Amino acid sequence: MQTLLSLLFFFSCLLPGSVLAQSAISFPPGDREADKAQTQFEKEISPPHATASRNPEQLQREADELAGLARSLPEDIRQLNRGVLSKDLTENLKRIEKLSKKLRTELK
Repeated sequence: MQTLLSLLFFFSCLLPGSVLAQSAISFPPGDREADKAQTQFEKEISPPHATASRNPEQLQREADELAGLARSLPEDIRQLNRGVLSKDLTENLKRIEKLSKKLRTELK
């Protein structure tokens, strides 16, 4: 009985593999060659060099401003928890978001 169950289990494991092997999709050679050509073409194209448009001094100023705004957040949040809403909190959060997005875009 145990041998019969083990054989049944063995053949049930082989069956899905043999069914999948028979139904494998074959692609025409032209499709494979086109994919290879596309890959080769993409390798030959160099990425655009955005380093010329970057101004290191401006990036540093924006990074410093972002850091300063981020340092002010914990105190603003403490005041918010005490029931005092800083008038600049929402503006600072928007500015942080804008600066971080700009820096992220520039550094890509």
